Amino acid sequence: MKEYKLITKILIFILILMIGSSFIVGMFFVTGIWLPDDNSSYLDNNQIHITETPKPSITEIKLKYFENCTKESSDPFLYPITKDEGLDQDYVPKVIPTNLTGGKEVTESIIPYLKKLFQKAKSEGINLQIISGYRSYQTQENIFNSYVNSELNANPYLGYEDAVIKANIYSAKPGHSEHQLGTTVDIKCVDCTAFTFSEKNIEVYNFLEENANNFGFVISYPENTTEITGYKYEPWHIRYIGTELSLKYKKKNADKEIKQPLQKFLIDTCKTGNYG
Repeated sequence: MKEYKLITKILIFILILMIGSSFIVGMFFVTGIWLPDDNSSYLDNNQIHITETPKPSITEIKLKYFENCTKESSDPFLYPITKDEGLDQDYVPKVIPTNLTGGKEVTESIIPYLKKLFQKAKSEGINLQIISGYRSYQTQENIFNSYVNSELNANPYLGYEDAVIKANIYSAKPGHSEHQLGTTVDIKCVDCTAFTFSEKNIEVYNFLEENANNFGFVISYPENTTEITGYKYEPWHIRYIGTELSLKYKKKNADKEIKQPLQKFLIDTCKTGNYG
């Protein structure tokens, strides 16, 4: 009889130990003290849930695009180029032939959108031709100097500095041309003289005004913005900034008699990080 009581006490003691251990382990799970080392799962209502890979935050997305706002970026397609802010001499993007009427070279990333723009124009009976595409720093330097010399030749009494100022109204100094990005083109009609306001060219400019934004392009230097940009109106000059931003730009300027120049739009966008 004594042996039976002893065995009973031992069994009760073991049972108490088991219940206590279970309680302690359960508390560890509930409080989160004891979780798997990799924290890849947790208990909730007796179910195991695997944590999902976190999505990029809004801040991370903004930082990604912010890199494109700086000239130090490998792809500074949002960099606001002005008369004061420009690209370094050694910035040379990777460009390829457009294989469109007029030829020229641009960055590969914009070609699909440029082709769609040309196709849209053709569907409306307008035949576009590229006048200018990518220009290196050195090429822009040669072009600008030729315009300065033209101003000097046209007016022998004009000083060199004044000739530079006059040329800089319609031509950018080296490093300050959007063409160096490789994402900018000048457009005309196939049978038209470049950079003129002939009837057929005006038809092209009106088409670009209405449609370029739908394909990621913006007219950089709108009408009546010379006091802001320092450049004359150039309806033939379009720069790619992506469809999301180009449509935002179009909406922003929809009811404005004088549109915001692209450089100002990009400065504000890059400063605030409001890309959508």
